[in-house]
Amino acid sequence: MKTIRRGVFETNSSSEHSVTVGEEIFALPKAQYEQFKAGKVFFDKSLERTVTVKRVMSEFTESKRYQEFVTKNNCRVINTDTFLKIASEVYYWSTDYIIKKLKKGKVTQYHVTKELIDMAHEFLNKNSYSLYQVFSRSHDGNDDIEYIEKEVKVSRNTTVVAFGHAWANCDD
Repeated sequence: MKTIRRGVFETNSSSEHSVTVGEEIFALPKAQYEQFKAGKVFFDKSLERTVTVKRVMSEFTESKRYQEFVTKNNCRVINTDTFLKIASEVYYWSTDYIIKKLKKGKVTQYHVTKELIDMAHEFLNKNSYSLYQVFSRSHDGNDDIEYIEKEVKVSRNTTVVAFGHAWANCDD
């Protein structure tokens, strides 16, 4: 047995068979987790904490790259609802589909382009920000990966929620 990735158990007993078992589990106080689940905050995986939508929006719209985009395209600064729509779709759908969906919802006044969507995607990835709907379904379609959510009472007045993904892969 050899540890290759942190938090992952792997075997390779022969060239014919291998097993990989791993997990990516986080914990937040119950109140913060409920805000995350309701889509009111982002989860910052790198620091394992929640970050308000307002703060994430400020970081995004104050970035030099975004400011240059607004100036170059002579457009309005994106609003929170549009940013959240982009953030919730950017991991699963093509840029063209997201633009089509936003135009159908009459979100056109912000100059939503491939460049803007790519910029939002890079920003969210770089900062490890994730919305609940993205985080919880990030492995949809893979039967070997399961989303886990469990409340744990850690003291008389404190409850935390452990959540994340666990997986097991067997190769014959």
